[in-house]
Amino acid sequence: MAQVIKVKQSSVAGKAPTTAQLQLGELALNTTDGKLYFKKNVSGTESIVTVSALTTSQGANTLMWTQ
Repeated sequence: MAQVIKVKQSSVAGKAPTTAQLQLGELALNTTDGKLYFKKNVSGTESIVTVSALTTSQGANTLMWTQ
């Protein structure tokens, strides 16, 4: 049986989740900016990681992430 994965989402440009809004490992998506976010914890320090695809002038996509 297939499982449904629900992702928090926003269509407001520039809106990103905070560590208080996501559980550890939970995903959030900004459909306007094309960015995916997740919460991580390293040695007790929580942060939000941003994953986005950048398109080059040649049309190739590159996956980038920032913290």
